[in-house]
Amino acid sequence: MDRSAKILIAIWLVIAVFAAFMITDLMASRQLTEQRIRGQALSYARVVEQHASAALDRANIALANSMDYLRPADLTRGKRPTAARKQEIQDLLLGQQQRTAGIVAMALADAEGNILANSLGNSANANLGDREYFQTLKSRALGDPVISETVYGRGSDKWGIQVARRISLPDGSFGGMVVASLGLAETFTDFYSTLALGRDALVAISDREGRLLVRYPVIEELLGKSTLVPGTGAQMLSRGSEGVTTARSSLDNIERVLGFRQLQNFPVLVTVGYSLEDALSVWEMERNSVAAAVALAIIAGGYISFAIRRSRSADEALRVALEDQATHDVLTGLPNRRFAFAWLPYALSSARREDAKVAVLYVDLDGFKEVNDRFGHEAGDL
Repeated sequence: MDRSAKILIAIWLVIAVFAAFMITDLMASRQLTEQRIRGQALSYARVVEQHASAALDRANIALANSMDYLRPADLTRGKRPTAARKQEIQDLLLGQQQRTAGIVAMALADAEGNILANSLGNSANANLGDREYFQTLKSRALGDPVISETVYGRGSDKWGIQVARRISLPDGSFGGMVVASLGLAETFTDFYSTLALGRDALVAISDREGRLLVRYPVIEELLGKSTLVPGTGAQMLSRGSEGVTTARSSLDNIERVLGFRQLQNFPVLVTVGYSLEDALSVWEMERNSVAAAVALAIIAGGYISFAIRRSRSADEALRVALEDQATHDVLTGLPNRRFAFAWLPYALSSARREDAKVAVLYVDLDGFKEVNDRFGHEAGDL
């Protein structure tokens, strides 16, 4: 192997090692980036879970405080509170609303869903009997609060989540409910807008059936539709459980890294999602830089290889030309005396082995000098 071949091998080995190192480092960087994104998604899910738990706990406390001031007579079937008592209840509900951040309306409804009083003072002929959460409270004797799907408040004229508690009469029968409306913006999305989540990020809160209760950025037509986290529909996770997954949303077709966490005291799941494309944008810039560096190294290696091979070809052509000039007549191209003396020993050896003879023919041209002198060397050569 000649020296130039060794140089070429060394150059391409260096390029191969460089490319392998850069690609390995890039893959490690991708893995670290994904781990960081997963950690951030879960951390923000915990923050959102704590915020949502606090908001629902405050609403639940406001409901419990309101129930402490109610009397069985307030919910007597077929009767409505007197105007004075209704005003007392409305003042009570308004006071609880004003002391509780996020609540935009509170109401008291009887066993048929008729609103007896609310904090907004506009309960005339309003009925909540067709609401799903009302039917749930009516059908069960448990005292736990019920969280509604996202609804547009008939009294507040705002999107919100209803937190309702059953009121049981002394005989255990259903007497009605007290309900607080947590405004979607006032309680949730205004806070989420302060989180630095990046482009195409998502904050979602879903109920036991997997329906979206809250979505940020807000898209009203998506509220009530299926959540993004697989397997969190009818079978809710255990309380306080959490995790991270990657999923492509069927609602907006964006692939996200999703951190999710189940609330401790409510059958509600919070989800925080980072757009995978946005989260990996910095890494993709690094990937493009690595690809450019490797491509430049390969191009440089190819140029050097071409130059070395071209030099080798030029050297070989020069060697052949010099050898040809040394052993052949310049004018005729025929082998010259040096060629003859170089090959004559081989011809003699061959003749001895084969018991043959070798003949040497010498040709001379007499009087040729006169041609050159009279007509010139060019004519003589011709």
